[in-house]
Amino acid sequence: MKNMTKLILIMASAALTGGCVSTQPALTGPSGSFGAAIGHNIDVQAIAPSAAQKSNTHIPANPKRRAAARENYENGTTPEPQTTETKK
Repeated sequence: MKNMTKLILIMASAALTGGCVSTQPALTGPSGSFGAAIGHNIDVQAIAPSAAQKSNTHIPANPKRRAAARENYENGTTPEPQTTETKK
């Protein structure tokens, strides 16, 4: 009886391993479109700045805001962040 059970288990496992077979050989490398989805997502999310935006990179410091932020932090009274909306 034990031999029959072993035989059934071996035959069942041999039949089920067919589901693990691939039609593409393992060592041929990735397909030609490998990484295309990531490249597309990067292209969609990237925004090319205009010439005016590229030249205007200086943001002057605001000592009053810096002092207020430091005071709020030291007192533990940091205000909640304000929500912003984007325009379509």
